[in-house]
Amino acid sequence: MNMNKPRKRNPTTLLVLAGVAAVFAGWLHFMSGLTGQVRLDGGLAVLLGLYVCSQPVANFLDLILYQRIYVSHGSSRQSTFWWLALNTAVLAIGFFVILLGTTRFARPA
Repeated sequence: MNMNKPRKRNPTTLLVLAGVAAVFAGWLHFMSGLTGQVRLDGGLAVLLGLYVCSQPVANFLDLILYQRIYVSHGSSRQSTFWWLALNTAVLAIGFFVILLGTTRFARPA
């Protein structure tokens, strides 16, 4: 991996991750579990949430570390704003899935 360039913006990946996380969270909430084991469902939710959160965090770090490169590649302020808004929304969804998973650990088996 080239450490001198930020990752390319890929909104499709973020939208797919947000969709998968939302469907998984909905399934856990409304169908009361995926595997039938509360702790396993919680563990899967935490792992999925951590993975979903890792993508926006990597994008935020790229923006912080490579700010000059982002600006020099012709990104407008408006497109950067919407990119940050999408990353923030996906981060919130991932955090919600983590929260949902951790609450599964507090329930009696």
